[in-house]
Amino acid sequence: MARPLRLVIDLRWMIPGTAGGLENVAWCFLERLFSAREFADITLIVPGELVRRLRMIAPAHIRLTSRDSFQWDMSWLLQRIGVRQARDCDRDIFDIAYAMNGRIHPDLMSTPTVVMMADLQHFVLPQLFDLAEQQDRAQASIEAARCARLLLTISDFSRSEIARILKIPSDQVLVAHLAPDAVFERENDRSAEEAIVARYGLSDTPYCLLPAQLWQHKNHSAVISALEIILAQGGDAPLLICTGADSGSFAERLKADTAKSPVAAHVRFLGRVPREDQPALYAGARALVFCSLYEGFGMPVVEAMAMGCPVIAANSSALPEVAGGAAILVSGDDPTAIAAAIRQVSTDDALRARLIVEGLRRVAQFSWQRHFEDVIAALWRADGRGTPDLQMRSTVPGKFSLPVLGTSLSARLSESIYPKLRRELLMHIRRLRKSFYGARDRG
Repeated sequence: MARPLRLVIDLRWMIPGTAGGLENVAWCFLERLFSAREFADITLIVPGELVRRLRMIAPAHIRLTSRDSFQWDMSWLLQRIGVRQARDCDRDIFDIAYAMNGRIHPDLMSTPTVVMMADLQHFVLPQLFDLAEQQDRAQASIEAARCARLLLTISDFSRSEIARILKIPSDQVLVAHLAPDAVFERENDRSAEEAIVARYGLSDTPYCLLPAQLWQHKNHSAVISALEIILAQGGDAPLLICTGADSGSFAERLKADTAKSPVAAHVRFLGRVPREDQPALYAGARALVFCSLYEGFGMPVVEAMAMGCPVIAANSSALPEVAGGAAILVSGDDPTAIAAAIRQVSTDDALRARLIVEGLRRVAQFSWQRHFEDVIAALWRADGRGTPDLQMRSTVPGKFSLPVLGTSLSARLSESIYPKLRRELLMHIRRLRKSFYGARDRG
């Protein structure tokens, strides 16, 4: 009988509230992973903040280790000074790694890796990043393309962009489409939705929804200009409800400019909205207006469709692919076209009804189960194996199950049996790391 694949999934970047939509993708993937019956020897590297939470729901056969554990820092140090690690702990020896955040961590460089690369916005729109961030992202992408066994991405559009820009064969880039979060799959509770909409002061108020962080490429300015055009032509401009993180210099400028606009009273910035409130805001909207200039996928499109909300989207990047003919597509650079689409979907009930039906049909083609299976198939292909026989449980295990910790000193220290010693060792190792990388960069 063949030995089970030894898989490590690197989630050490998954610090709650810092990774944007990628964090939600990871949770949806983990939900399926935890629902699957044992099919591999799996280790998750996670932030220390998540260890306790994940132990409550992870099956016993999935091991957890912290990104800031003594074990991983000592592993890194031993590699740097050329000491071969003892092989009494199988979880330090992997057949394949999965890096979901587009980067291969230095301590996994020697492990064959499949890298998820959502998009290459930093190459296409470099002006949206400061120089240091753009260069860091570009270097990470180039390194991943050079070192990864396979690349995964989230749309056919991104696949073609990755192959073109990074100059790699397209058959080395596989696609695993995303899907709406489970919160958008639940049965609609009309009274609960109405109560949430009322809490935001939107009952009986026509509004369009733009759920996106206040970043330049999300193109809020064009949609606000479209409202100005509607108002200037004597039309009834709906409210524009903007949700998403609203901090940063560009966000402050956008809000200040909007406050001076003729449509200031028609635009509301709600900031971050709790995930559980978002379905109701979609359901109550006349339309989603999502004219982003660049998207690797465009999650708001499928979220809106799942909630029966008509979609107006830009006709560029991955948005036409994801919309699949079930949306009104306009140029994101043309506020006049956006204004016409908003008027059309606001006044033509037959059009709205058709878009809702077509949207529901389209979103049914996306599922997290399919995403999970596509990722697993890519991992097994990268290791030269056939696709495993995945058997799913009906629910995610809810029992409290401790991971297999092993008996090494490093594992016991990672459980903070000797917290003071551990802290001192971690500080020393991290100083060595900083010194090492500084010397390497200077060289």
